[in-house]
Amino acid sequence: LEFGRVLFRSKAAFPVLKEIAESDDHQMQGQAISAIGVYPADAALDVLLPLSSSSDIRTKSLVMSSLGQITDKRATEAIVSIFDETPQLARSAVYPLYRQKTNAAVAALSALLKHENAAVRTMSRQYLSRMRNPAARKALSETPQTP
Repeated sequence: LEFGRVLFRSKAAFPVLKEIAESDDHQMQGQAISAIGVYPADAALDVLLPLSSSSDIRTKSLVMSSLGQITDKRATEAIVSIFDETPQLARSAVYPLYRQKTNAAVAALSALLKHENAAVRTMSRQYLSRMRNPAARKALSETPQTP
């Protein structure tokens, strides 16, 4: 994340970050993936969406986190797609969805209220309750709390 703060939205830095994000250097790759989320949605999604199909769970988790900085509906759809394909990442999806604070993110979090994992349900409920979005309040009122 420090990477992103230093290079925040620098047009000159983006190609370098893209190259690092697509590289095999896992330490640098993680920082680059995290930094890419602060760039304009179209440019960031061009890099992050292909990375979301990685077979590496760590990479997928980093991509979800970065996508959480993007309010474009395509970012929300990508987060949902990642945890649909890799159910063990459902917990990792909750906070990025919350960060988006969009209606699409509310819908995705609302669906997680019925997840098989109790921790995922609890986290989704907690984050929905923090959102100042009428759709979030409605979802909470319509979905009974389950243990």
